[in-house]
Amino acid sequence: MRLWLWLAAGIGALTLFHQVFASTAVVADVRATSEAGGSSIQSGEHAQAGTANEEETADAATAARCLTRAYAASGAHPLGLEVHNWSEVNQQFMGLSQLSTMADRIRQEMAQHGVNLMHVKTLRKAVDGEAYVATEGQTKQRARVSIILSSLQASEATAETVLVIRADEPGTGLGDVQKRVSAWWTVERAAVESFHASPQISACISGYQDGRILNSKQGAMVSRVLESVSARRVEGIHTGSLTSVSAYSPLGSVWMTSDGHKMNLQVAVHYDSYHHYTHVVIGTPIITVTY
Repeated sequence: MRLWLWLAAGIGALTLFHQVFASTAVVADVRATSEAGGSSIQSGEHAQAGTANEEETADAATAARCLTRAYAASGAHPLGLEVHNWSEVNQQFMGLSQLSTMADRIRQEMAQHGVNLMHVKTLRKAVDGEAYVATEGQTKQRARVSIILSSLQASEATAETVLVIRADEPGTGLGDVQKRVSAWWTVERAAVESFHASPQISACISGYQDGRILNSKQGAMVSRVLESVSARRVEGIHTGSLTSVSAYSPLGSVWMTSDGHKMNLQVAVHYDSYHHYTHVVIGTPIITVTY
């Protein structure tokens, strides 16, 4: 089984370990969704060597524009964004020293793009054929950044090293959120490609709408979102307090498949009875946060 890891912010070393371990199952479910369709995240175009940077920047901007346009149609108030990457680095087992060196190189690569981490915490752990290094820091713009490298020796013939980069940043204005999503997408892609790995990036915006939105009202909100980006519904679930829909929009720059159908947009609407508001999360191509 592939190991998936991500981090929550503002945690000490011991809590960090438990967060990383507990999050494995959550993110594994997301990965299983993409693998069920037999597809990794794909870009809309294949860049030529001479224009790779321009094409990649355009992909990031297009994804951010489609995402924020969809969120604006929901009528919800944004609270923050997340840009999340999962990549297989290689099919080898790597020890703590190697993983630590890679984590340092990733920080250096991100620094070249203007991302300098402060208040850095690092957890290193090796046990029973598994090694991982989890580093967390914060930028001056209050973004929380996690870099996780995990290597697993499943058997004598099977091993894998994976990389997760996660940026979580507050944001209440959709114009600024769009710029930040595009910027983080570009930074994470550059960091991953510096290891000749394939980026698997998703971005999402989280926020809320005052009051209780249930049943048909949730469906109406989702319909507005899909119409705003000319998206067609692929699949979804509805449980009364929760509506979650996957769709495909031709306005997006990335996509994956679900049961043989392209998808690049997920919309989740959930009434939070504790806070007495309706939680709205929209992601491209998938949502990578809990809701």
